[in-house]
Amino acid sequence: MFNKLFSKNAEIEVFAQYLKWRSVIFAVKGEMVGVSSKQPGQVYGVVADIAFPDPEKTFAVSLTAFASGEASLKSTFGSGITGLGGKEEISLQAKNIILEAQNLLNKTKVVKEFPAVSSKNVFFYLLTTSGVRYHEARMKDLTTRKDPFSDVFHRFSAVKHYADGLMDINRANKQAGK
Repeated sequence: MFNKLFSKNAEIEVFAQYLKWRSVIFAVKGEMVGVSSKQPGQVYGVVADIAFPDPEKTFAVSLTAFASGEASLKSTFGSGITGLGGKEEISLQAKNIILEAQNLLNKTKVVKEFPAVSSKNVFFYLLTTSGVRYHEARMKDLTTRKDPFSDVFHRFSAVKHYADGLMDINRANKQAGK
C-alpha cells in the first residue's frame, strides 16, 4: 500500500517539475536567444511534444530548439538534459529547425494555451515575436513525410538521439559509481 502511495506521489512531483520546465520554456522571449522583438512574426523557438501512449498512462517527451542553437529534452518521467547546443551539429540542427519552422508559419494557428501532449499526435509550438503558434501532426504522417512538419520532426529526432546517448552514458556512469 505504501509503495503505491509513495510511487504515486513521486510521479506527481516529477510531472509537476516537467510542467514547471514547460512554463519556463514558454516564457522565453526572442531577445533571450538573439531575435529582436521588433521583427514581427519571427520564429525564435520550437517545442515538439511527443506522447507515448501506454494502457496504464501516457508519458511524453518535449524537445526544444532555439535560434541561438540551444536545444534541450525533458520527459514527464523525470529524465532530461539541457545545453545540447554546445555540440556544433546539434546547434546546427536547432538553427535549421528554426529556419524550417519560419517557412511553415502558414501551416500553424495562433494559440494562447499550451497543454502538454496527451494523444498519439505530435504537437509543435512555434515561439514567435508575435506570439505562440501551433501545429498538430499524426506520427504516421511525420514518419512517412506526409506532413509539412516532417523535416522539423526528423531534425528533432537527431537531437533526441544525441540526448538519449548522453543520458545513457550518465546512467552507466552512475551505475558504475563514477
